[in-house]
Amino acid sequence: MIRPPAAHAQGYAVWAAIRGDAACTVLLEMNGAGITLEGLYVISQMQAIGAWRKNPDAFADTLKIATIFSKYTVKKYGGHYYGKAQDIRRCLRAQLMMQNSRNTTCCLSRPFR
Repeated sequence: MIRPPAAHAQGYAVWAAIRGDAACTVLLEMNGAGITLEGLYVISQMQAIGAWRKNPDAFADTLKIATIFSKYTVKKYGGHYYGKAQDIRRCLRAQLMMQNSRNTTCCLSRPFR
């Protein structure tokens, strides 16, 4: 039986930081192409995804709010929380993988700040 780790309450904050900064950068700034990825970049697809700029009012209000918040956090904190969330995500995953082991040393003993 898989039991969630004791610090699983941090999971949503971790996901939100990754989703927020990544979505803002990848989807809105890079037209869904991502950055520093090797492989094929389909320019026509990037242009089609970027067409939202012609009619941003078509976005749902919740997406507009999330976008404003993500732009703010990226500008104010410069990816700090994204990087921290990625580090904690690795620890959460590792903790799940070794939950039956006594060796559970992980960065989850520190608060997510």
